[in-house]
Amino acid sequence: MYAAQHPKQVVHLDDAFTFEPLGWAVRQGDAEFVNFLNNYLKQIRGDGTYERIYAKWFQSDRWMKSVQ
Repeated sequence: MYAAQHPKQVVHLDDAFTFEPLGWAVRQGDAEFVNFLNNYLKQIRGDGTYERIYAKWFQSDRWMKSVQ
């Protein structure tokens, strides 16, 4: 990746400078799947999984060593 090859030319922004709302596309009328997704998000936020995933992929670049 460019960042790994040019570490002095790439910086990490700790604070967002823009807001981009994200979402999932779900087949219209599929209330059961929407319910599943909402419950899954509630569960992983409640047990700390969401925070661990976020920290791994967005707060550190250590994972890059395993894919290069």
